[in-house]
Amino acid sequence: KLERSADHLHRWASILTMTIFTMMFLCTPLAMFLVHTHLEGKVVPYEGLLHTLILSLLITAGMLMVIQNNSQMGLRWANTHVASSRVVFEVYQFLGGVGPYVCGPTVRQRI
Repeated sequence: KLERSADHLHRWASILTMTIFTMMFLCTPLAMFLVHTHLEGKVVPYEGLLHTLILSLLITAGMLMVIQNNSQMGLRWANTHVASSRVVFEVYQFLGGVGPYVCGPTVRQRI
């Protein structure tokens, strides 16, 4: 169950990061296009709509960054992954009869 939880957190952290990256990537060429057309003195149809789109993409990306920072999904994923690895490590130690589980075969056979 810990491993499933770690995979779930990793998936959501990756989706959030890629969404932020995509939004920022879309804003850059759009802004460059608007600046280029403004410097060239060309009239851009739906210029107000494009300005609104850039602004909304940047605000949404900023809010997603705040959510990403506050939820600390990467840190939560790392903690869950380490906990699941420790559980697996303990199981293998128990099955191998090493570490704190070194004892005679009679004790392990009774468990």
